[in-house]
Amino acid sequence: MAQMIGMGMLTDANSEELTSATTLSANKLEELRNSDYDSLTAGGDVNSNAEGFFDTPDVDGDGNVDYTRRWAVTDQSGGKSIQVRVIANVETMGPMREATMATVVAER
Repeated sequence: MAQMIGMGMLTDANSEELTSATTLSANKLEELRNSDYDSLTAGGDVNSNAEGFFDTPDVDGDGNVDYTRRWAVTDQSGGKSIQVRVIANVETMGPMREATMATVVAER
């Protein structure tokens, strides 16, 4: 019974982290989509911290970094491609909790 309770708590925590990562990714993607087109400078990397293309949200306000959020903007024919990746900074068993989203914006 104790193992089932422990697994249930772990599953609940994992779900919460994944939901938060997805929300943070969607929020940043929306922020970038609503930015002035000319301010979307190409650069960034979703796999490493690039100056001006990452942040470290502390969602619970405890002073610890909860997530690493990275984004990349790529010029392409007819617009710009935007990709956002958010990784939960937790040490838990199982796969890393992360969310990645992408979109393309055209000049308005």
